[in-house]
Amino acid sequence: MKKEKTYVDTNLHLYSRRLIELCVKAQAGTLLLVNQSNKEEIAKGDDFLLRNWSYYGLIEKIKYKAKMVGINIIIE
Repeated sequence: MKKEKTYVDTNLHLYSRRLIELCVKAQAGTLLLVNQSNKEEIAKGDDFLLRNWSYYGLIEKIKYKAKMVGINIIIE
């Protein structure tokens, strides 16, 4: 269980960093994050996704990294 948590957390950091790097490269001043609640409903059938992949955690990492480089975040 700890290995799974570490794996997921590492990848959430990686994905959020790559997204922010892409925004910086494109000189984006604002990042729009679309509500994913419908996809969360679909994922309820997969215990691994619900147990380990935290959409909230990903959003928090994106917000933190975006703030560090001056990118505004809009969550719809």
